[in-house]
Amino acid sequence: YADGLFVAAAVGAFVLVERDRLFWAGVVGIVATAGRPAGLVVAGALVIRVIERRNAARGERGLRAAFDPRGLRRSDAPIFVVFAGVGAWCAFLWARFGDPLLFATVEASKGWDQGAGPSTWLKFKLLETIEHNPFSANTLNLVAQGVLVIGGLALVPAVKRRFGWAYALYVVGVCGMALVGTKDFMGSGRYLLACFPLFAVLGDLLASRRRLRLAVVPLSLVALLGMAMLFGRGSYLS
Repeated sequence: YADGLFVAAAVGAFVLVERDRLFWAGVVGIVATAGRPAGLVVAGALVIRVIERRNAARGERGLRAAFDPRGLRRSDAPIFVVFAGVGAWCAFLWARFGDPLLFATVEASKGWDQGAGPSTWLKFKLLETIEHNPFSANTLNLVAQGVLVIGGLALVPAVKRRFGWAYALYVVGVCGMALVGTKDFMGSGRYLLACFPLFAVLGDLLASRRRLRLAVVPLSLVALLGMAMLFGRGSYLS
């Protein structure tokens, strides 16, 4: 999986935006936008963050300031290079297979069966699984991943307060793709690795609560070791 590279590229692009290195932010962002469909969320959030920063410098705040492009300068144009990654990928798919959105089309293929539509969005397959095998390991795994997605969305207000609208909308985008893009939440836990603002908010929460930290950190270590052992034995983890 390309998740590690994707997370590194996304974090790097945002760090470079915060340092006003917009050309290099766009270049690093290309790696993210070319690597996963969620790269579109990265690209959009980077542009919104530049707009938000420019308007904040002029004393404007709030959601409107995050979307008002009048604060942009000509020197901000390099950030739009970030869209070249997904643009190049779509151009290749179009030239090679005749479908620029093939990565979305194949989700409806037999075996995947999660094309865009009510059955995928409303998780009919997951509900069927819960009805017939409510306590199986697979069902519990799917439900746990669904809880992670909902939990991520619940933390969006905290992300907004701590980091601003662009990061909050980034989390909404990544969680939203996991929410509507899978028929049963399979793989959602892995997709949420890209939500680095959530981890920062949770880390801030733990830093200020010693007792909670003393409980969570050892449990996280045990979970990490357990999953590493399962991965080493060839178990399916997603």
